[in-house]
Amino acid sequence: MQRLLGGPAGDKPADAKVHPADMLRIASDIDRRTFEVSETILRLRPDVAVLAVYIGGFDTVAHAFWQYRFPEDFPGAEPSAADVAALGQVLDRYMQFVDRRLGRLIAQYETPPNTVLVSDHGHAAERSSSLWRGWHSGQGVFVAAGPDVPRVADPLKVSYFDIVPTILDLTGCNAPSGLTGSSLIASSISAADRPVRGSSER
Repeated sequence: MQRLLGGPAGDKPADAKVHPADMLRIASDIDRRTFEVSETILRLRPDVAVLAVYIGGFDTVAHAFWQYRFPEDFPGAEPSAADVAALGQVLDRYMQFVDRRLGRLIAQYETPPNTVLVSDHGHAAERSSSLWRGWHSGQGVFVAAGPDVPRVADPLKVSYFDIVPTILDLTGCNAPSGLTGSSLIASSISAADRPVRGSSER
């Protein structure tokens, strides 16, 4: 907690309905346990074909700390300079924490796996919520990497409907007829250009 907060919790900020440090404590505890269980699954079952993990803590932390990371999003209603100084880097530290734990989880595999990261939504400033000053936005995050994932130079337009076809494609399964959306792998490169699984091409 002190590493994520950058120091002791201190008093609840005046602009917060719930103490952000309490939300950070809950979020980091759940995410830490989730990562530990996921790593244990891979140690016990290294042959598992697909591992799906939900890491929900960053959502909670973004709700609770958004105004301190992006005070400029609240003209005329900025948090105090002291709170920004004390709490403004928590979101960045939490993202680094998740990134390190994802790296540890991926390292459990003997060979690099195909990895897909997707958020269920994005975040933005919220000026009317009675509880949070950071709230959901329509633009989320999609990142994929691995031996069967082509490198593309430009960002892709991604729909939620494309996630299942993409995962089916990466696992070698045929998408059922009538499935909405399309594989982002198939749309990025032709089958003839697709790298052979296990090759060094990324």
